[in-house]
Amino acid sequence: MNIDNQEWRELSVEEHKQKALNILLEIDAFCRKENLRYFLAYGTLIGAVRHKGFIPWDDDIDIQMPRPDYEVFAKKFNNVKHENNYMAFYPTDKRAKHTYMKVCDMDTRKIESGIKYYNNDYLGVDIDIFPLDGLPEDDKKYKRHFQKIKLLSYRFFGVNSILYLGDLKLNLSGFLKLVYRFCVIQRGKLLNLVNGSANRDEILKTLTEVETEIPYDEAKIVGTNCSIYDFFDDRYPKECFETSLEAQFEGHNVKIPGGYDTILTKQYGEYMTPPPENQQITHHSNNVYVKK
Repeated sequence: MNIDNQEWRELSVEEHKQKALNILLEIDAFCRKENLRYFLAYGTLIGAVRHKGFIPWDDDIDIQMPRPDYEVFAKKFNNVKHENNYMAFYPTDKRAKHTYMKVCDMDTRKIESGIKYYNNDYLGVDIDIFPLDGLPEDDKKYKRHFQKIKLLSYRFFGVNSILYLGDLKLNLSGFLKLVYRFCVIQRGKLLNLVNGSANRDEILKTLTEVETEIPYDEAKIVGTNCSIYDFFDDRYPKECFETSLEAQFEGHNVKIPGGYDTILTKQYGEYMTPPPENQQITHHSNNVYVKK
């Protein structure tokens, strides 16, 4: 990590949240102007519904977009002049490190756990944007679809990641993280060896083809299935996303899916009840910086 502490200072959690919120507000304004659909997702959606803002112990923002809107956003966002130095990174961008889109504040630097950075190819404080795609209704067909995505995602991870130890501590937790990273990367490399290809662009092309086998507009069941982090059966009737509601998030109006209760109940159960205090911890491990 080549962050020069003479030039950069680390952001506090609250400063990090404010930077992420500012990106969300820019995305919201852009989508309203371009008539594009987006919805808060996962923990960010819980935060809006339960806390009217961030979950107090979390600092990230996730949103979802129906695939047609996702693709238009990817084509147009960087062609518009933004007040701040924001940039969208589509997975095919050579600097992208994930199989889904991110919008980053390029005046900041974000050091994500487990990622090795070269030639100052840092990204910044970001918001994850996940595509909503059509998914099979039949359970057996869905299982095969899900497994295809997982395999391709691991292959991408294997060719796009390098085992990095610089952020690990010499304790049991550090050892377990090392084993996990090694296994995930080696699994991806082995899958690429078996498939006879480790071409990043080819893997992404095939991944997108599988993701979009069922066009969103023709689907009855939709969900996000695009990375190694997705969980099985994260799919919902499309009606859940056919309307949006205005919700408060840190004092601002943002969009949530009309079927948020169905979605959150399936994902988290009794989502209006916070977890026990000892489980109120962030699931991310990263450091973020801004120039002094």
